[in-house]
Amino acid sequence: IDGYYSAQGLNIVGYFHDNERCSDFELGNIAKNIGDHIHRCFPQAALLLFCTKDLSKSWKLVGSDGSSRLTVKEPSANILLLDYISSQKWEEIVDFYDHLVYISKDWLNPEVFK
Repeated sequence: IDGYYSAQGLNIVGYFHDNERCSDFELGNIAKNIGDHIHRCFPQAALLLFCTKDLSKSWKLVGSDGSSRLTVKEPSANILLLDYISSQKWEEIVDFYDHLVYISKDWLNPEVFK
């Protein structure tokens, strides 16, 4: 991943992780390994461990203008989103883990949104 994006002049600025159990405040081995690898390639990147246990109490719906209403700036976005949902497009998306398990799957997903 880092090689692909570095070749395009992009950097990884961070990695965020959220444990499955809300009471777990430690990074697991996999998260540590990911963080270590990112740090080797991008030493200024951040690793964030989220604790979402109490977040549901503090969520507030706020529009970009400070109001509590959100508006769609691109009307066709809803049509496109409806199409993606009704066609279950998310099932075609390959993440990097899928690629590691099935090397033939392309984690860049070049054909998904064409």
